[in-house]
Amino acid sequence: MSLLTTNVFFVVYGGIEGSIEQLVKGQLFPQHVPIFMRANFCQSRFCDRLPAFQGNPRQEAVLRALAIFLFIMFADQLGGQSLVAQTSQTEVQRLLQRARAGDVNAQARLGNNYKMGIGAAQSDSEAVKWYRRAADQGLARAESNLGLMYESGRGVAQSYAEAVKWYRRAADQGFAIAQNNLGVMYESGRGVAQSYTEAVKWYRRATDQGHATAQTNLGFMYTNGRGVPQSDTAAFKWYRRAADQGFAIAQSNLGAMYASGRGVPKDLTQAYMWYAIARAWRQIESLEPHLTRQQIAAAKKRAADWKRAHQKD
Repeated sequence: MSLLTTNVFFVVYGGIEGSIEQLVKGQLFPQHVPIFMRANFCQSRFCDRLPAFQGNPRQEAVLRALAIFLFIMFADQLGGQSLVAQTSQTEVQRLLQRARAGDVNAQARLGNNYKMGIGAAQSDSEAVKWYRRAADQGLARAESNLGLMYESGRGVAQSYAEAVKWYRRAADQGFAIAQNNLGVMYESGRGVAQSYTEAVKWYRRATDQGHATAQTNLGFMYTNGRGVPQSDTAAFKWYRRAADQGFAIAQSNLGAMYASGRGVPKDLTQAYMWYAIARAWRQIESLEPHLTRQQIAAAKKRAADWKRAHQKD
């Protein structure tokens, strides 16, 4: 499996995994079947807003370009100055000087610039070079990024074992993203002996820091009884914690739980609300024939009220 620039979400229901083309065409899932998803890798706050699915290389290249474009266009809404202004060629030259002098933070940031092709020509090999220099100094986020490059085979020969090594180094420092990613490796058995128990352990460590992706993954483990006793109640709890942070995958999973009556009393209006918050359009479409206009209006109002209450300044 290849990875997109920042993260990948598996779409999973009963062991089914499919391409984005199948998903768009409605070929992957039957109508009215609740879809439970688990998040996979995540490297930044922004990537939680960009779900993507397995597909062919051409589709993934298009999605990667779209992700970079959206990141640049909406950087102001992500809590900072314009990303373009922050990463001009002049600033990259300054970063380069600091990085060559051994500044670990400049090395890690320079790796990001080369990875994304912002302020410098895109180069996975240059990204790896600067991530490695920062990682060799023990910077956890650089270790995690280097692990992702090994996992996806970008700028280096693909190696799950090396990915696990670098994820573990960052995870042992308490870096939540790496803890989640290491959990994914244990869950899937890539680079390590497959172990749901170890996966749960690392997901839980990341959830202790409030990491929404890991909370969703832990909920998925409870949904399927992997490494923990099966518990829809516990799954609902973890999906809800991630959903309240604005994580769309978890919000969609809450919709699926209400639609199927798992862990909570069945409530299609509440299911519609969570699907609307997550913008899960296909699930919304499948529910609408089973709801009255009044119920749909009520669900939309609840969704709007929730968004206003959780709107970030």
